[in-house]
Amino acid sequence: MQAVSKTGAQHVRSKLLTFGFGGPTEVTYGGNALKFYASVRLNIRRTWLVEKGEETIGSQVLVKIVKNKLAPPFKNVEFELEFGKGISREREIIDLATKHKLVTKSGAFYSFNDRKLHGKEAFRRFLAENRSALEELVMKLREKLLDAESKKERQIDISDDCGGNCGVEKFCVFNG
Repeated sequence: MQAVSKTGAQHVRSKLLTFGFGGPTEVTYGGNALKFYASVRLNIRRTWLVEKGEETIGSQVLVKIVKNKLAPPFKNVEFELEFGKGISREREIIDLATKHKLVTKSGAFYSFNDRKLHGKEAFRRFLAENRSALEELVMKLREKLLDAESKKERQIDISDDCGGNCGVEKFCVFNG
């Protein structure tokens, strides 16, 4: 299939098919032609739609780093895009706080500071309206994540004290 751009140049759009029944189809726009020259390639897929009632307000997106010459590849990230707004900061904070147990989730209820809210959308609205609660949650997240990062760095520093010359890393006195 060929498409014509505004400048009149023809671009070839290839459709990759996996052989067999029920295999996924993938449309690439020049992705294979630039495969060896690109520094970073991302695979972006919409996993599901975010709905409010019957209205679609966004989509859940999964991004996989397929190739990265600048950092380790094959990392995955999942986030929600709100149409007309971009990445939802409040939903990302809710997901991180739930993962690190700063917010408790039981069924569809979220609990934070003795306040129970029914559903993720209600909790997102609460955080959007109450900036003080949002900033408090962000500060707790930063403290927890920076504390975990500093502990990790301390363990690396302690293991580097022997200089790596002891030959037996498992039994090194300085390895915590």
